[in-house]
Amino acid sequence: MLKSLSSDNSEIKNIEDCADSTSISMLNMLTNYGEEKTIAYISLELIRLNDILGLKRPMSKIQIEFVSKECVKYPLNQLKISDIRFSCDKILNGTYGELYESLNPPKILGFFTKHLNSRTEFSSLRNESLSAQHKK
Repeated sequence: MLKSLSSDNSEIKNIEDCADSTSISMLNMLTNYGEEKTIAYISLELIRLNDILGLKRPMSKIQIEFVSKECVKYPLNQLKISDIRFSCDKILNGTYGELYESLNPPKILGFFTKHLNSRTEFSSLRNESLSAQHKK
């Protein structure tokens, strides 16, 4: 299951790709696979992030579990699998700025919220543009 969920994420390069992605949302994943598997998937992404970064103060197991559980709640459950991976990749490449050798729940949840807000704004602007085109 997890391998098939992440296969769509390799082509995600920007916010438009996230919006257009056919990957499953956290909300749909909760419905289709249950809370335990959804939390496990998010946890795997966070463990991957922790491992790749190799920080002096990485997130602990309990912090990873906390963040994963927060991601299945509204509003973060609107994110798709591709959004989670894309946000983690942005953290890895420094787009969100310096981590100062530590990761913690407020940082990660802030990054995910920032991404959700950006994607929502992008989708809203796109919908307004499409609506204006149809009115012409």
